[in-house]
Amino acid sequence: DDYHRQLLVVRRLHDAGASRERVAAAAATLRALKAKTWVPRGTTSRKKKRAKLAAGGLQDASGAGDDATAATAATDARAVATYPPPDLPPVDADGFVLAFDAPSIAPGVEPSNARAEDVRVDADAIAHWRRYGFVVFRDVLTREECAATRDEIWDYLEATHRHRGAALSRDDANTWHALSSDTYGLAPEPSVFTPRCVMNRQNPKVIACLAAALSSFPDGDAGDGGGDGFGG
Repeated sequence: DDYHRQLLVVRRLHDAGASRERVAAAAATLRALKAKTWVPRGTTSRKKKRAKLAAGGLQDASGAGDDATAATAATDARAVATYPPPDLPPVDADGFVLAFDAPSIAPGVEPSNARAEDVRVDADAIAHWRRYGFVVFRDVLTREECAATRDEIWDYLEATHRHRGAALSRDDANTWHALSSDTYGLAPEPSVFTPRCVMNRQNPKVIACLAAALSSFPDGDAGDGGGDGFGG
C-alpha cells in the first residue's frame, strides 16, 4: 500500500545518504499516510478494517480492496460466526448479578464431613452455576462478620505498607494508590490468615456453599475420593 511504499522510499533515501531536507520531506509524507490509517489502540486493526471494507465491496484510501483481502474478510466472517452469542447472567432490580439463598447442611451432619446428599440448595442456583461458571449466595456471613473481616484486612494492609514505608490509611482515599495494581488492591499474599478470616473459612454456611457448588461436578472432578466429599 501507499504507506509501505513510502516507508521504502524513506529507507532508501537514508541509505543512499540523501540530504537531511529530502529525507525529512519524505518522512513527513510517510507520517501523513500513517495518520490516515491510524486507529485507536483496542479497536479494529488496519488489516481487519480493510477486510471489512473489502467484504462490503469498498476500498480504503490505499486501495486495499483486492481478492486476497476479500478472501481474508470471508475467513474472518466464518470465524466470528463460530462464536456463540453473548449469554449475559441475569441481574436484580439494582443491576447486580442475581444472588441466591445460601445453601444449608442437614442437621446433625458435621460440615467437614458433608456429602452431596447432605446439602440443601436452590436448584436454580446450581443451574446458574452450571450455565455461567459462577454463583452468588446472599447472607452467608452476617453484617457483623463482614465488618470484622473488613477491619482485619485493613489492619493487615495498613501494617504491611507501614513496614514498607508506604503510607496507607483506610480513612484517607488519597493513600489508596499505594495498594498494588498487580493484586487489584487485595493483599499481596494469596491468603490472609487473620483470626476472623480463618473463622470465615470454617463457617458452616461457607462450607455449605462450597459443598453445593462442588457437588454439582461429575464424580472425580472435585472433592475427595469419589468427588462428593468436602473435608480437608
